[in-house]
Amino acid sequence: VPVAKSAGSIAVRHVLFRAPEYRRHVVAELWKSLDREFWSGMRDWLHGIADGDGYPPDRHSELMSSAAIGLALLGLEAPDEIIECYLTPWTAEDAFPSEQMMALYVLWRMSMLDQLSPLALRIAILWAGEGRSTQRRLATIAFSGELGARYPVEATKRLGQLADQREPLAPIAFAQLFATLAEQDGDAVV
Repeated sequence: VPVAKSAGSIAVRHVLFRAPEYRRHVVAELWKSLDREFWSGMRDWLHGIADGDGYPPDRHSELMSSAAIGLALLGLEAPDEIIECYLTPWTAEDAFPSEQMMALYVLWRMSMLDQLSPLALRIAILWAGEGRSTQRRLATIAFSGELGARYPVEATKRLGQLADQREPLAPIAFAQLFATLAEQDGDAVV
């Protein structure tokens, strides 16, 4: 059902689904049936969201979160596309902070999907062990949030590794992981 809402002086159109699981099927069908030109335009639009280009600051975080859900669902169909076209540029050393945050949102959303959570974990492990400084920092944050809630033992191990590498956020990330696990009724004892 197409819906138009006003966001200040900007009219925003989006589609509401009767059931959230329909999104997965729509994304799968779009990936199968639309050409490279469509996906090139989609890439440009998503990169614009990630860098905050022209979006109201008070809505930017909400837009990034919604886009991350879509990208995670696209990851079910085209994981290489997500890694190469989005996560890699958004975790580059010269990426904007909002792009880095978008990469983190995508990784967290991927970790919430049973089929993609192992891939999200492998990506974060790679960032933590072999990544550039930006990727190590993002892995630290990822392991303290949703990804850590999904894999608490692995998150604890990797945060220890990052602390040994002198990642400045690692001590705070341990505390955040504990808070995340306690809040989600996870195994905070880990």
